[in-house]
Amino acid sequence: MPDPFDDTGALPAGATTSGGLQTDADNAREEARASASYNVKIEHKAFRCSRGYDLYTTTFTPSVRRSPCCLVFHHGLSDHSSRHRDVLIHLCAEVGMPVYTYDAHGHGRSGPDDGPQGRAFIFMFDDLLNDLLDFTKQVVIPAETASAASCNGSGPGPTSTAPRADGAATTASASGPAPGSKPRIYLFGYSMGGLCTSLAVATTADAEGRGSLYEGLVLSSCLTDALYGDSYMVRVVKLVVATLLRTFVPYAAIIKRNSIEAGIRDTSAIAQMAADPLWYRGKFKTATIYSLLWGCQWLHRAARRITVPIYAQHGTKDIACNVNAMREHLARVRSKDLTFNVVEGGFHDLHHDPETPRLLKDMVSWLKAHAK
Repeated sequence: MPDPFDDTGALPAGATTSGGLQTDADNAREEARASASYNVKIEHKAFRCSRGYDLYTTTFTPSVRRSPCCLVFHHGLSDHSSRHRDVLIHLCAEVGMPVYTYDAHGHGRSGPDDGPQGRAFIFMFDDLLNDLLDFTKQVVIPAETASAASCNGSGPGPTSTAPRADGAATTASASGPAPGSKPRIYLFGYSMGGLCTSLAVATTADAEGRGSLYEGLVLSSCLTDALYGDSYMVRVVKLVVATLLRTFVPYAAIIKRNSIEAGIRDTSAIAQMAADPLWYRGKFKTATIYSLLWGCQWLHRAARRITVPIYAQHGTKDIACNVNAMREHLARVRSKDLTFNVVEGGFHDLHHDPETPRLLKDMVSWLKAHAK
């Protein structure tokens, strides 16, 4: 089948590297093209989190399931899930596992669209974490449980596809989840999503790192320490100032952001992101910065609870999330199964990068070796 990520890094005609699309019609066309290339089913829905917000979801289902596990993806700040669509479709098809994702509150196609609690607003990091746990419990676990039940002697054979009553095809399963077993869920986090997924693993485990809801972590340019390199006193001052600003002016958008060019090496991806209406390009609100700073502090304290296998990739020229902060974080966790893929010269966005084809092969190999 055609591979949008070939060995040269070049894309076939009509393919996109960023998923940043200018209209819903463009999005539908690109999605249909990508889905057909990989024979992956794509479904969009919404779920209501416990905070009362409706969040936009996407599920990628392979034509033949070859893994009993599934993958749950969380995007970064200002970001949205469809910008990573090509990467997620590739992993879904090549590993043979369902991929579930959603747009975080105030991001992408999830509301709110305006007002003080508008785009890219995070009042406290617990909100993001709880939304991820809600998504897991309300969407992922029921879907995986239903998939296991359908494979319990009554579903299609390992290499067949059975028609549904509505005429559509169901996914055949060569190695689906075992009926009655706990769903085996791997988390995949990009940037801020890496912080959120890491905390999800840590907070659902006990003090010794046992019993987490999740089985493994894939981390791409993960945020672990937003104040890396600052002295102790500078850290204290910044945390105090952030706390005061969040208390008195939480909605003030006053924090400048890095340029697009500082985070992406691929010039075509830069142009597509600049034209992407779903990507938030305004200044960051004080509450959002407060949430990220204290989220990193939380992860520092909780890191010892992380014992699951980890695959991490990080660029040496990432100015948003320092690679050395990631090294120190991996030294704190208690995972014995660690793979750290350092990309020399790599910027923050490794999903739209000259190294993306190689990195995807590495991710696929790691997932195939673990999610079985």
